[in-house]
Amino acid sequence: MSHKPTSASGTATKDGLREYSRFSKEYLMDRPIIDLWPFQNYVEHDDNPEAMGNGTPEFAEINTAEIGGVLVATSNDAYGHLIVLPYWIDPAAQIDFRVLWSNSQSAGTGTFDVAVKYTPIDVSAESVALAIGATALDSTIDSQADLAANVPLWTEWGYINAEKTGVKDLTPGDDLLAITTIGTLTTITSASMIQMQMRAYRKYI
Repeated sequence: MSHKPTSASGTATKDGLREYSRFSKEYLMDRPIIDLWPFQNYVEHDDNPEAMGNGTPEFAEINTAEIGGVLVATSNDAYGHLIVLPYWIDPAAQIDFRVLWSNSQSAGTGTFDVAVKYTPIDVSAESVALAIGATALDSTIDSQADLAANVPLWTEWGYINAEKTGVKDLTPGDDLLAITTIGTLTTITSASMIQMQMRAYRKYI
């Protein structure tokens, strides 16, 4: 089944979706969003365990909200994790990512850049080693203007193109994507990456 809409025209929404025909609205509903890493559950009061990744990322409480995130205190702090592809996903279709973040200071003083990189890992082949995310998304995430301190904000969606070599032949339910999420600070003291989401198409047989 094709994932292409029935019309070439339409108005883009904030999320990069387009409203076309009644058929396309139904088809968009079959593109679920998956929460990948909710860090709220990993952090206790005043504890700052080190997160896995490049630089010095830490799991840290955001302000005194009793909600945690990965603290980016230095540009290029990065967090790595593995995604097991859901059994229903179509790996040959476009796959999208976005990140929920907040900054630690007053608004209007800088920007925060989030780069998502990935590496497909074919577990079924029984010969591919674990690795960090190394390939940039085909559509990267735009710079994010800071809001007031500790106010959460979703980035725009970035994505892996459809029919991507190395990704399209992965086996849903078995194979992995290694993801590295990198934060870059511009005139911001620090920021927290709170949550990541993936949006993907279902595979029809």
